[in-house]
Amino acid sequence: MPRQLKALDEAAEVYGNLKSAYRDGPYGEKARKFNVREREAERKRRVLSLVSIWNSLLKWGMWYGESPGHVLKMVVLSWAVAAILLFCSGIQTPTETIVFSWQGTPRLDIIDDVLLFSFCRLFTFSNESYTVSGGSEVIGFAISAVGKLLEAMLIFTLGRRTVS
Repeated sequence: MPRQLKALDEAAEVYGNLKSAYRDGPYGEKARKFNVREREAERKRRVLSLVSIWNSLLKWGMWYGESPGHVLKMVVLSWAVAAILLFCSGIQTPTETIVFSWQGTPRLDIIDDVLLFSFCRLFTFSNESYTVSGGSEVIGFAISAVGKLLEAMLIFTLGRRTVS
């Protein structure tokens, strides 16, 4: 096992050197590719710890800061999860309360209300006349916090692209 760890350390060093060499020249895309490989080698050699958990979050959240497209995929996934959570917990509109139920007839006309509310809640803290019902404001606050984190990740990845 130590031989494999040594090989991963050497690979991370080589990827770091290649990243630096490409970053100094006009090959920004290759520098990004070697940055991801360097981070992957570092992630693979770590035992389960806070650093390995952090690297995994960086990988799945924004591909180590290299992919705005990956962040947008996370936005769509978060939007879907937020819509499901809000639909199950309940939404208070000016005219009615929308809550998921297995009984009754399905209403397709409320889907757009749920999607609009979840999108607004994901990116803002205020939602005009819609509110989370049933005392589950904690869910709404968590959704808004995730949305702010996703906004920051998108700005970070776009900023890295313009700088490099």
